[in-house]
Amino acid sequence: MENLKNYIFKNGSFIPKDQAFISIEDSGFMYGDGFFETLRAYNGTVFLLDKHLKRLFSSLDFFKYPFNDYSDLELIIKSSIKKLLCLNHLEHSDAYIKIIISRGKYKSKFNFSTAQEKNVIILAQKLNPYSEELYKNGIHLIFSSIKRPLSDNILYRHKMINYFENIYAKNEAILQKADEAIFLSEDDYILEGAVSNIFLVKDNKIFTPSSNQNILLGITREKVLSICAKNKIPVYEKNLKFSDFTEADEIFITNSIAEILPVKSIELFKLQKDVPGPLTKDVMRLYKEEISKATP
Repeated sequence: MENLKNYIFKNGSFIPKDQAFISIEDSGFMYGDGFFETLRAYNGTVFLLDKHLKRLFSSLDFFKYPFNDYSDLELIIKSSIKKLLCLNHLEHSDAYIKIIISRGKYKSKFNFSTAQEKNVIILAQKLNPYSEELYKNGIHLIFSSIKRPLSDNILYRHKMINYFENIYAKNEAILQKADEAIFLSEDDYILEGAVSNIFLVKDNKIFTPSSNQNILLGITREKVLSICAKNKIPVYEKNLKFSDFTEADEIFITNSIAEILPVKSIELFKLQKDVPGPLTKDVMRLYKEEISKATP
């Protein structure tokens, strides 16, 4: 059997991974001028694909990427993911999928309108899931040393391949034997994780940092908000400080690969109640039900 990671999609072709290259002058490689989406497939069906593509196309449009018709690009991406899953023998498996788009080579330095030879790349590989122990016992969070302004920076609203701030924060967590790093604002408001959004539960209500802050509006975050609304679980977006989390009954984080992970501690603070707590368990269950409906 061929290696499960053997093929990638690049600009209309399916290429063995070890033969796939981009130009050293590509804007994504040289300057981080590009965007990506990370998705999860269940039994060969990609979950929330339309939501991910909507966010991706919104970023491409906002930053003036040279696509004439996103409906054509959507068809290319969807059909290519399907074929790529088959080529890599993942059509009946849980898979990790990544879509990457870069602007291409600038003919005139830093001039968007002169870019040529944009790249559309898709990878698909067998999912390496988070440990079951983390779902049962919770994860440990630390605060990144990087402080962000609270709001009004449009770049944080987009999933850019210029990802070093997030990588640096994630490595801070690794060095401290933690599972995730959380960004704070300069005024010590909690924003988001290096690779996640964050929620807390207090008195059977769910809270998450406001969408007008400098955070990425995660697809799983959006799905959790929708699940809460549909199931009449009170949920609120607001500015939250660390003191709000030290008074929380439950805390959890979300992203497309991990889904929903309960939190047992942040820095030296440890939750005193059960982890995962009852409302976190409910949201985890309801999220799984949504997956089952969408990925038969």
